[in-house]
Amino acid sequence: MDSGLSRKIGEGNDVKFWSENWLGSGTLKDKFGRLFCLSTQQHHTVNQMGTWVNGSWLWELHWRRILLDRENIMVTELLNSISSCTLSEGVLDDWIWTKEEGGHFSVKSAYLLLQGEVSEPDNQCFRKLWAVKAPSNVLALAWKVFLNRIQSKVNLSRRGILLDPSQILCPFCAQAEETTTHLIFTCIHSWHVWHRVLQWLGISTVLPEEGKNHFLSFQDSYNARDRKKGMSFIWLSTVWFLWHLRNSIIFQGEVADFSLALDTIQFKSWLWLKGKAKGFYFSSYEWASNPLICLGSL
Repeated sequence: MDSGLSRKIGEGNDVKFWSENWLGSGTLKDKFGRLFCLSTQQHHTVNQMGTWVNGSWLWELHWRRILLDRENIMVTELLNSISSCTLSEGVLDDWIWTKEEGGHFSVKSAYLLLQGEVSEPDNQCFRKLWAVKAPSNVLALAWKVFLNRIQSKVNLSRRGILLDPSQILCPFCAQAEETTTHLIFTCIHSWHVWHRVLQWLGISTVLPEEGKNHFLSFQDSYNARDRKKGMSFIWLSTVWFLWHLRNSIIFQGEVADFSLALDTIQFKSWLWLKGKAKGFYFSSYEWASNPLICLGSL
C-alpha cells in the first residue's frame, strides 16, 4: 500500500528529506544511496535542509567530507531532482494517494493496487505514444523506456550478464550506474541535452524524471493541441539520439560528443515530421529557426 502514497509538501516540517517519498518517484535515500551515507543530515526534515532568503528557498546540503568529482555530479543530479519542489510557508504537509487523479484515496484503486493491476501513468501515456506516426522502431524504443526494458547496464547486471560493478557505469559521465532513468533523463549530460531542446523551443519548465511522466509533461509543455503532436516527435528524437550515442560509445568506441546534439535532434525530428505528419511542409532551416510556427501547422 505504501507505493500508492506520497507526501505533498507545504512547509516541509513533517516530511523526512531522505526517507520519505515526497517527490512522487521514490525516496532520495534509495535513489542517491551514496550521498545519503555521506550526509550529516540523514534524519532532517525537508524544511531543515535549507533556508528562506528574501522570499526564496535555498537548499543547504552538508557532507561528512569533501566530495569527489563523481559525487559532485550526483549532487547536481540530486539538486535537479528537488528543484521542481517549492515549499510554501504556513502550509501544512499532507498525504496524497497517487493512484487516483485527484489524489484522494478510493477502495477500488487500493484493491487494484493490491492485485497488482495498477500501472503508473499507464493507458493514457501509451495511447498518446502509439498515436504518434513516428517510425515503428522509434516507438518501440520509447515503449521500452516507459517499461524500463531497454538493455541498460543495470538491467543486464540484474540478468547476470554484467557482474563487475565497474562495467555498469554510465558511458556519458562514468560516475553513476547506467539505469534507464539516469541514462535518458538525469545524467548531467543528458539533462543538458534536454535543457538545450527546451531552450530551442522557448520553454522554461522542470520535467519529471520517470519516463512516462517525462513524456506527458514534455508533450503538455504547450497547451495548444496541434503543437502537442510535434512535441512528441521532438521527445522521441531526443530519446533516440541519446540511446544511439550511448550505443556508439559502447560498441564502436566513439567519444561522448554532445556538441551536435541539438542539430541532430532538430534534423531527425524534422525528417520524421516531413515524412509522417500531414500538413508539414517546412524546410529544415525553417524548422530549426522557428519551431513554434512550424508546430502550429500540424
